[in-house]
Order: sequence, then C-alpha cells, then structure tokens
Amino acid sequence: MQVNSLGFAPREVLRNAPFGRIALANTDLAGAMDHRYSILEAQRAVGQLLDQVLAA
Repeated sequence: MQVNSLGFAPREVLRNAPFGRIALANTDLAGAMDHRYSILEAQRAVGQLLDQVLAA
C-alpha cells in the first residue's frame, strides 16, 4: 500500500472527510468488493455529509 507524505494511504484521504458537498462511497475504499461493504461505505459517506450540514 502506498502512503503519501502525510502518512495516509490514498483511500484513507478519500474516506476521512468530504470534499465540499461531495463524499465518496466506493467498495474500493473498503478494500473489498462486496455489497455489504458498499452499503457500509454509503452509510459512512451520507453520515459525513449529514454531520457537515447539521453542524452548519
């Protein structure tokens, strides 16, 4: 796994926080291509966006 200069793997950078109003949800970010992981990733991404909207 490659790591950037901040010590994070690329998928962790994409998962850590939304980019404006865009949150990425993809099974590749979980590291497994399975419908269960796609549901979990979608739940995480929507939760990030809701947290952002409710905090504003």
